[in-house]
Amino acid sequence: PFGSGPRMCIGSNMAMIQMLLIVAAMVRRYDFELSGQEPVGIKPMMLLGPDGPVNMRFHARTPAGVQVGAG
Repeated sequence: PFGSGPRMCIGSNMAMIQMLLIVAAMVRRYDFELSGQEPVGIKPMMLLGPDGPVNMRFHARTPAGVQVGAG
């Protein structure tokens, strides 16, 4: 997505770092689960990928030390 060679985007390294930080923040704040019951198939290409759409649900994590519910 950033091109290659002498005309490669000069902001590509910064964009990749920002994407990594966003993914890390999401993993820290949310639990992920597949919303479907069927297993996700693999489509072999240059890199492995899913053979169709992957629907997921995100659930906010509770902060450490905070209990939710009646006690």
